[in-house]
Amino acid sequence: MFGNLDQPVKKIAICPGSGKSVIDVAISKGADVLLTGDIGHHEGIDAVARGLAVIDAGHYGLETCFYKGYVGVAVQTAARSNCYRGKASISVFGDLIYP
Repeated sequence: MFGNLDQPVKKIAICPGSGKSVIDVAISKGADVLLTGDIGHHEGIDAVARGLAVIDAGHYGLETCFYKGYVGVAVQTAARSNCYRGKASISVFGDLIYP
């Protein structure tokens, strides 16, 4: 974990693989936290300096459990609720998902 544990979170960027290449995109999309499968020490510190907290949850947890389970449910739920009605959106950029 890099960043302030007490920071309010409104938007999370998720990258099940290495997150260092998506830091700029996450920041440009207004993410408060990047949840990733891997991040280097220096990249994590740099992201925090730019206002983005980072959680390194490990590849297995994100790729096996989270990605295959939660994301599928989240997309189905969003399709039936506000996202479907145009009140919210989910954009997918390769491995990077913004709810």
